[in-house]
Amino acid sequence: MIPLLRRAVVPAVVAALAMTVFAGAGPASAHAFLVSSNPADGQVLDSSPTVLRMRLSESVLLGSTSVTVVGGSVRHELTGLRLVETADGGAAAKDGADPLTRPRAAASSDEAPVELVAPLPALGRGSYRVSLETVSADDLHRTAAVLVFGIQQQVSAAGRQEAAPRVDEALLRWVVLAGLCLGLGAALVRRLATPARHGSVVRVARACDQVAAAACAVAALTAVGLLAVQLSGEGSAGLDTLWGAYGARWLTRETGLLLIGAAAVLRWRRLAPRTARLTVVSGAVLATTGEALLGHAGAGVTTSWARVAATALHVGAAATWAGAAVLLTGCALVLRREGVPGRALARALLRRFGVPAAACVSVMVVTGVVLASSVVASVDALLVTDYGRVLLLKVAATAVALALGLAHTRSLHPRLLVGRRRAATAAVTPGRSLVVEGVAAGAALALAALLAAGQPAVGPALVADPAAPFDPTVSAFADDLQEQLSIQPNRPGPNVAVITVSSTRRPDPAPVTGVTVAVYSKNGGLRSAGTGERSALGQWSVPVTMTEAGAADAVVTVTRVGVPPTELAVDWVVAQAVPPRAVLSLAPLRGWLLAVACVLAALLASAWSVAGLRRWRGRSWRRTGPAVEWSEVPAGARATPTWAAATALAPDQDPGAQPDRSGLPVPSR
Repeated sequence: MIPLLRRAVVPAVVAALAMTVFAGAGPASAHAFLVSSNPADGQVLDSSPTVLRMRLSESVLLGSTSVTVVGGSVRHELTGLRLVETADGGAAAKDGADPLTRPRAAASSDEAPVELVAPLPALGRGSYRVSLETVSADDLHRTAAVLVFGIQQQVSAAGRQEAAPRVDEALLRWVVLAGLCLGLGAALVRRLATPARHGSVVRVARACDQVAAAACAVAALTAVGLLAVQLSGEGSAGLDTLWGAYGARWLTRETGLLLIGAAAVLRWRRLAPRTARLTVVSGAVLATTGEALLGHAGAGVTTSWARVAATALHVGAAATWAGAAVLLTGCALVLRREGVPGRALARALLRRFGVPAAACVSVMVVTGVVLASSVVASVDALLVTDYGRVLLLKVAATAVALALGLAHTRSLHPRLLVGRRRAATAAVTPGRSLVVEGVAAGAALALAALLAAGQPAVGPALVADPAAPFDPTVSAFADDLQEQLSIQPNRPGPNVAVITVSSTRRPDPAPVTGVTVAVYSKNGGLRSAGTGERSALGQWSVPVTMTEAGAADAVVTVTRVGVPPTELAVDWVVAQAVPPRAVLSLAPLRGWLLAVACVLAALLASAWSVAGLRRWRGRSWRRTGPAVEWSEVPAGARATPTWAAATALAPDQDPGAQPDRSGLPVPSR
């Protein structure tokens, strides 16, 4: 590597690792998924519901949404679907309006939670299965959900369902990622080989430029095809999405791909090398940032730019490492055919790849752990979902490639070996194992494309509430009254609230004439309200219908003769209709993964800092000329003491060759 680039590696890696630690503090994000529904999954009703409400974590495209109700031999394709706001309906609810019937405003954020409302036909006694298929509005990812409810009949909950990614969409995403990998990898390989004057290396560098230009052009065209596939069938809604935030994000990635390709053309034509370097850096920043914004990191009510930066770093580091590994495999196989000089050149190129590869792997591993915390909710989510299994396969493929890369590093640096093993491996240029490493890197890339098109393993069915179990009986004081509130069975659907009211004053200033109970969501939206009837001395019974599970606010209002109404507000938690059952563990993984990422970041940052300090301290004695490791230099070869072991002649190198300033041997004249 060029000295300036070498000096920039250590601070760049340390800064990237520090940024990743701060990115972990951002909110978890993923594309749309079903939060709750009314009727709820597994709920049993006394009569046919008239409306189906499905609360989604983010907005969806109605043109790509279908809801099907199947019961026995009856199948209904629901029509009249509409989206309604839920995030800011509190004020309207308290003024008497129903926020659940207010249409979603056109200016609302595509990343705000919404409810999908569909009218239901008259349904008879039996069990019914509701299937939802839709597309997230902010990232155009497919989402599916299934729920089961019964009418006067016991049913079992369906549980969480995943939307299988479309094969054509996953393939197109793989082509886009492959083009980005080859573009960034070719830029790195070209940089490693630039100072060399050997004809074979010059041909390799030009071939890398040609590959980068072609790959980026194909990736840019494929991105257009992918966009057409995602927006097919949307009509005017698709155009609105394209003119919104999604279109700007897509254009950012497209511009980055074109800039990387343009830089390759400039290098290929030997025009403006400084401009080419600036162009490829700008293109890499735009392409990786655009890819991050189009993925899971860009989803959510508010965009966490720290997480977007972490995703961009992960994509950039992984793409550069994988692309360079694949291209260097091809270069090494071609150079090996040229005999001893070719093998020496291949070994020199692979040895020069060690430092940038280590930097990319360091950033890739830490950012990968941080990003996994927002797409995998629990151990069960990792083991029982398709997304989790694909993630495990990707980690395994990456581990194989990294293990082989470590083995190649040891064989290419004989100082890391001892004794006979050092002598046996010092003259070996990796061959078949390089091919295996390249195949493993390509497999990891294909699995990453599947993950990008898949539905993250998050949602209420995949993680247990970390809070302690909620006791559905609360006692508290309001003015001079002691009130006790109990709601049973405290699940979505019909419930009964029992309120016990007693005065702490003697004599009682006024008798209780009425009790009402209202349940609000945490954002202020009215969920249910009811007026009580006296059931016993000091007790009132209020029928309430819970629309969804989760945290809520319960407000009890007591009216008395000649005394102002007394209100008591308590925090409430509505349990899920059917609590999720753990296969292994439903405990949240986010905190553990972030802790592991912080430890890894600290260890790697310390290691890079120590390495940089040792390199800085040793710079002065390297200028005066280090001692040559004569065990690496064959008899009769002329060694250059200015360049130490990293540029020393390998045992299989041409004895008449001399290393130049790039570390690559040049045939003697």
